[in-house]
Amino acid sequence: GVPDKEDRCPNEVGTINGCPDPDGDGLVPPNDQCPFAPGNKDDKGCPKYKQIVVTAEKIELNQKIFFAFGKAQILSKSFALLNEVAQALRDNPSLRIRIEGHTDSTGNAKQNKALSQGRADAVLEYLATQNVARDRMSAQGFGSEVPLDTNRTAEGRERNRRVEFVMVDDKGNAVAPTAPKAGG
Repeated sequence: GVPDKEDRCPNEVGTINGCPDPDGDGLVPPNDQCPFAPGNKDDKGCPKYKQIVVTAEKIELNQKIFFAFGKAQILSKSFALLNEVAQALRDNPSLRIRIEGHTDSTGNAKQNKALSQGRADAVLEYLATQNVARDRMSAQGFGSEVPLDTNRTAEGRERNRRVEFVMVDDKGNAVAPTAPKAGG
């Protein structure tokens, strides 16, 4: 669909100057330095955030937040990740989040609930030090009440120990995904 004299990629099917756009961001190489991850022109076609993805329902982390064993102390190796979460929140001032702490089922349920609350509180405090308004955030510890995986294996327990960032409305209710419109 592109005249040969304007086709920069004559041996490939594509829509932008005849070149394919695999990530659908409207940019192609060499202008798109991240051709398989959608981005914007200002970031040379690369995603703005490297360690997180902001969706309508959550801020998804590409790695875990690390804490001192059995404590609510955030380890310094997680500061860059949390700084990126803070940047996303500053970039999107209308977003409100609930920081959810989760544990595995090992140990005392009451202590796990307290630990998960302490860790969620610690993350909220850290984000507040990064100029995210406290009134846009809440923290809730769930202990082992909301597992993602089995607690019968080491891998499952590892997956269950996490902090999540859930988008909420002004009443603190989780934002539900937008339902597809009927008929299309």
